[in-house]
Amino acid sequence: MATDTTRTAPDDEPLTAADRAAIARALAEPGIAITADDLAALIAAGGDDEVRELLAAGQVAEAIAVARFNVAEATYNWDEPRNRPLPHGDEPFA
Repeated sequence: MATDTTRTAPDDEPLTAADRAAIARALAEPGIAITADDLAALIAAGGDDEVRELLAAGQVAEAIAVARFNVAEATYNWDEPRNRPLPHGDEPFA
């Protein structure tokens, strides 16, 4: 989960040659439909320690999913009343 304490700056901890090789291999696999440039932009926007660990382990599809979640979570408007969870015991409207 991306938080202010876990999110790295885009220029922090650059990818190693091994990271880049794992990404290149994964991008060439069937089922991965993202360009290297789009992946780099996604990692810059939603990358955190968890994403970097997944990339280092060669789990690029999982890293993409976590980075997309981090971006969505970071842009979610938590102050909007309709986005807040219901208090305990309240039933959702049918």
